[in-house]
Parts: sequence; C-alpha cells; structure tokens
Amino acid sequence: MRFSLRSCLASLLLAAGCSAHALAPRSPGDLCGFTEGRTVLLGNLVFMMAGKTTIQDGHNEAYVKQLYWVDLNTTFNVEGAIPPNVLHSTDIPSSAPYESGGAFFAAGNTVFIYAGLMGNSRYDWMWSYNAKDGTWSRAQVDGGKLNVDHRFAGLSAVAPESNLSFFTGGWDKPITGTVVFNATDAADTKWTNVTRVEGDDAVGSPRIANGGMDYLRLGKQGVLVAFGGYDISKNGTNQTETDHDLRPMDKINVFDIDSSTWYEIEATGEIPEARSAFCTAVSAAPDDSSFQVHMYGGRSRFRENATSYDDLYILTVPSFRWIRAPTTGLIPWTEDGVGRDSHKCVSWKDGEMVVFGGTPRKDDKVQKGCSRNYPPIRVLDTSKLQWQKQFERTTKYTVPRIVSDIVGGDETGKATLKEPEGGWANSKLQSIFSQTVARRPDITEVPIPPEPTDPPKSTIPGEEPNSSNTGAIAGGVVGGVLGVAIIAGIIFFLRRRNKKKNDNSFAAATPAAPPAPPSMYPDQQQIPMDSKDDAYMQLPGELHGQTAVPPRYELDSPIQSRNRTVFELDSSARER
Repeated sequence: MRFSLRSCLASLLLAAGCSAHALAPRSPGDLCGFTEGRTVLLGNLVFMMAGKTTIQDGHNEAYVKQLYWVDLNTTFNVEGAIPPNVLHSTDIPSSAPYESGGAFFAAGNTVFIYAGLMGNSRYDWMWSYNAKDGTWSRAQVDGGKLNVDHRFAGLSAVAPESNLSFFTGGWDKPITGTVVFNATDAADTKWTNVTRVEGDDAVGSPRIANGGMDYLRLGKQGVLVAFGGYDISKNGTNQTETDHDLRPMDKINVFDIDSSTWYEIEATGEIPEARSAFCTAVSAAPDDSSFQVHMYGGRSRFRENATSYDDLYILTVPSFRWIRAPTTGLIPWTEDGVGRDSHKCVSWKDGEMVVFGGTPRKDDKVQKGCSRNYPPIRVLDTSKLQWQKQFERTTKYTVPRIVSDIVGGDETGKATLKEPEGGWANSKLQSIFSQTVARRPDITEVPIPPEPTDPPKSTIPGEEPNSSNTGAIAGGVVGGVLGVAIIAGIIFFLRRRNKKKNDNSFAAATPAAPPAPPSMYPDQQQIPMDSKDDAYMQLPGELHGQTAVPPRYELDSPIQSRNRTVFELDSSARER
C-alpha cells in the first residue's frame, strides 16, 4: 500500500511540474529575436540597435526606432526570451539610421551611431547618446565628412583604454581605408581615414565584408585583429552566391594602432572552414601572456553547399594558432544541422562570452518567430568552454587546458609560445607583440536604478496555452494539488505511526520549482563623473518607444527565406 501511494504521489507531482513548465507562456513584450544589428559594450551596458527585432505578441523581424541595452551588472536567465525588465530601451532621433549597417563607436559615457542604411549622404557629425544622463545630441567631428549613410557589413572595434573606435571594409565602397575616431576629448572629437601603406611588409586596409575584428591589448597602444568574411578587393571566382570569394581563415590582418599600419600574418593549427557573419570575443590570460579570440558560428554560402555553423574556434595570439574548441553544457541548439549567423558577441570580464541575437538556421533554412528552441541570448563560460543557463555578473577567466596545451603555461597564463610558426616576418612585428597595454583599474560598480513598479511577469520558455482552455487547466491544477495534499496527509500519518524519525512528509520533501534568478545589486555608490577610466555606469533614463509597424503574432514554425541574393548581407545589411 505504501509503495502504491508513493508511486501515485510521485506521478502526480511529476505531471504537475511538467504541465506547469510546458504551459507557461512567454510574456507579451519579450524580445525573442535580434539579427543584423549593431552592438557595443560600454562599461557594464551592452547597447543594441539597427537590427531586425521580433517581439512576443508584437512585430516580427521589424526595424524599429529604438536603442536597446542590457545591464551586465545583473544576473539573468538565458534559456528563453529577454523580458522587458532585462531589456531596456529608449527612442532614437527620427533622422538617426535605424536599419542595418554601420557600427557603434564608444567613449567615456557615450555611444555614437556611425553610418548605416539610410541614404547616400556624407556628414561630419554623428548622433550620440549619453548613457549617464539619457540624452541624445549631435556630435560634431573634426576631420571631414567621413560619416557615410550607406555603409554596411564592415568591421568595427573599440579601444576603451584610449577612447578610440575603428571601422574598415564593408560591401559598399565610398570610403577605402580605416576610419579612426578619437574621442579622448569629449568636447573636441576627431577622426581620420588611414590609407597609407608604409614600412616593411605593410599592407593596405583589409577589404573585408561580414568578417570579424577585435581590439587586443598588445603593442604600445593596442592592435586590431581582423579575419574571415568576403574578400571585396577583387572579383570572385563564382564559388559563392555573391560576387566575391570567402577569405581563407589562415590570413589574419593586424593593425598596429600606434603606427597606423596594417600587416598580414599567417595563422596555423586547426584552420576553420571559410565563413562569414560569425561573432568574436576576446579573453586575456590573467598575466596577459596570451589572448584568446573566440569565434562562434557563422555561415558559408558556397554555390555547391551553403552551411550554417554552431562551432567554436579559438585564435590564440601572439602565437596565431587556431584551436577547435568543443563545448559542453547547455548547448545552443538541441537539434542537428542548426547554426547561427548575423549575431554579435561581447566579452564580459574575460570569463564570459555573451552571444546576442542572430539568425538561426536548420539545414541552412531560416527559423523565424518566437521559439524556445532558439533563444536570443547565449552565454559561454570561456574558462570551462561550457554553455550556461544564466548570465552571471561575477566571473573571472582562467586559460582552458585546450589552450595551455598548445601555448604552454597553465590556467594562470605563463604562455611560452609567443610567435607564429616560422617566427616574425620582421623586427617591427616582434616589437609590437612583445608589449601589452596595461589593464584598466577595476572600478567600483555603480548601483542599478530601481526597476519599474509594475514589472512584467517572469518568463519560462514553453508553448503558449490555448486561451479557451485556461479555466480547465486551472481547475485541473487545483484539483491535482488537493489530491496530492490528501495523499501526502495519509502518508504522513502512516510513516509517523511506524517510524520515530520522520519530521517531513514525502510531499514536503519534494523540491519545488526553482525561483527566478535573483537580480544582484551592488552597494550604493556615488555616480562616477565622465572619465575614460570609468568601467561602469548607471542605467540610462528610459522613454516609452513606439515601433514602426503594427503588432503581429509570431509562430514557432519555420519560415523559409527568399532565395534572392546579390551580396552577402547576413550581418549588418539587408538583401537588395
């Protein structure tokens, strides 16, 4: 009798738990898709805009006139859509580029909107947003009209130590060279377009579309490392669905910021398949003896076979070795043949790579709509190479064994392999990669402003219930709970009579559903003043924004995209 009661109770509890999870709806207003946009990390805030967004019970893959941001000074779950209490937003100026293309520049407390798909005009100013006081303004820039409306699929990076931002490449070619934006003096911003090719083994600015570029704290003022994507410097050989060929992944372009010079270095190791529209994020060893550039996902559009990727590779620098890095944990996709492209990544305190948005594809077919199978954020622990269920604000980086086995040393660094295979091509490169830029000092975190007084309900990934069955579901759940309570009481009585030590019933010992991850707030601190050393800032003031299209409801079923392409526009661009 005791066995049957326990079995019945366990079955009821299991059924109740499964039903609660499966029937829990996503909340209206949750963001479940963001692709082809621009992102930048400013202190503890990740800003996003100019991408196609999909909102639960709202618009589907629409360009909206909104600036979004996520605060990485909190802990939040990443198994489902992004709720409004995690994803903040404000309106952007009516004339600001809100479609794909361009990039964010950043310095101090301000983000700048550079270029985009809005027209063919040139400007000597940019729209800027001050994250400290939540205000928009036009930032006049000395150096000419280098802000070009119609510029997309280029490469961008930010050097926070020097308040410099960079942009190069892209499909359209109104400007060749590398734009260097200097906001060291917020009241006197400047930019220049670097086109010169001087010195031994120097090369021109890489003509890359839909590749990747990152800032590394190597050299006197830092370096940029660029690779992948399409080679737009010459016509292609009809291998891809565009007019250009994919670049081989062993060709790495390096920009020395101090001398404004580009070089090309050949990487070795486990070379990835040629691809575009991937994302990258950098982690530095604790002693700066090696820097790991993580490359995740991407897509290759060969005429014979288009492939979407879901793999992770690491380019370790300064040895320039590629390492294929298997991952564990909560893998991004539960199905075979699924990959992600046109997404963005940021590195948080070296220990986490946060993946934002992207276009999920199964067997290279676009998967649209809101689906629990394709969450808009993923988090990789870069020390364990393990996908996580939630983002943690506190983290630190240790070098993975798979990297130290190649470059030497241990989890703390101490790398012994510090040059490419075959050595450096010249003494200048050797000198550049023998220096590192000092880390910015840790800054006490700024307190988070209070959340709205009536925040939306928490979201659990799952299918939405049929509204007509709501009463029946509620009644069934209530009845089940009462039945469980009665059975639990009987078991409690029987076990109390037959055993002396039994303080809790079986029902009471059953673990409850875990609570939503807590938001973690630091102690109250004074808001920092504008300074290039300020690593954190408060959340900007929010405004209630309006989308540019009427609400629509999304489906979980896949929808195939149109097979009409001229350029590769998976990242920061539209088909045309």
